[in-house]
Amino acid sequence: FQFASYVFDVSVSDMFTSLTRGACVCVPSDHDRMNNIASAINSLSANFVSLTPTVAALLHPDDVPGLKGMVLGGEGPTLENVRLWSDKIDLFLCYGPAECAITCSSTEKCNPGSDPSNLGLPLGANILLVDPEDHNTLVPVGCVGEILIGGPVLARCYLDEPDKVQAAFVKNPKFIEGWTDKSHCRFYKTGDLGFYNPRRDGSISFAGRKDNQVKVRGQRIELGEVEFHMYASPELHHAVAAVPASGHFKGRLVALLTLVGNDDTSTAELVSPARTAGDVEMETRFSEQHVSSALANLKKHLADKLPQYM
Repeated sequence: FQFASYVFDVSVSDMFTSLTRGACVCVPSDHDRMNNIASAINSLSANFVSLTPTVAALLHPDDVPGLKGMVLGGEGPTLENVRLWSDKIDLFLCYGPAECAITCSSTEKCNPGSDPSNLGLPLGANILLVDPEDHNTLVPVGCVGEILIGGPVLARCYLDEPDKVQAAFVKNPKFIEGWTDKSHCRFYKTGDLGFYNPRRDGSISFAGRKDNQVKVRGQRIELGEVEFHMYASPELHHAVAAVPASGHFKGRLVALLTLVGNDDTSTAELVSPARTAGDVEMETRFSEQHVSSALANLKKHLADKLPQYM
């Protein structure tokens, strides 16, 4: 079942992995892909799918009885994902930044007790853990380090962004000095943190980010970038972007804002979820018209500066 948008590398895996194994690629309409996934899977008789954990949580195994296998990736899976699907179908958890297309590690078939933070073993790549402050130093087993990925899966560069390339890709770090095979000595610094699992099977567990990048529905979001553009608005005194881990707004991009008053001293504090325009909780001395106007101006400003999903 070809779910991923064509602008994401997973779509390449959906198509070419299927074709090289002699399978049929089931392509739903855009409407069904966004609004009626279970019905599309059933009507196309698809039996394997790659999804983000967020999308998988919208489905139930009973709704797709013909489904035999699923790959979850693009963001961190949950324990509920694993428990719901692993004893019904063949479930695999995969990891692979777009700079290391397409998948550079995978777990074995999961069971209800599998750890959702486990990234599995490398696939066609070298995966190493280094000191988050010094990519020349490897970290020992049990210690948290930044995940470095090398091998033929690496991208060549970011197009026309040499500074970003220099910051993200490193060549010939000092720890390779003792290697006999130095054919793949270029690495991508993922910014992801992980540690080697205590059972010493070579697998790595995800331990968070070393910066404030987050993922919402599989999309990378730099919270600092959102805040930077919010602060550029004259409507605001203060702004904080966040993705709560629990509560009513769990897993959603939200902004905590303090509005500037007409006299530049009065403020209004509000919480504005990114998903809907009208679902806003606020404590304010301002009129509803003033707040609505300020939010409309801010949304227009952000729409000119940020991708739609941010």
